[in-house]
Amino acid sequence: MMTLEQEHVTEQALACGLVKNHVEAYEIGCAALRRQLQELKEEDAAKLDAAARAESEAVARNPFNPV
Repeated sequence: MMTLEQEHVTEQALACGLVKNHVEAYEIGCAALRRQLQELKEEDAAKLDAAARAESEAVARNPFNPV
């Protein structure tokens, strides 16, 4: 089920000739969402990695660390 905004964008894409039919519009929309999801996953992984590195560096700088 699509929102009204999604339906509006689909109809505009059809009217402008950007897509041939509704199926193509749906496929393009899904591909765009998959790309966005992948980018968000990569961004989240990079943030987690940076946080882990920062924590590790903070622990290493701690003068009371017994390691």
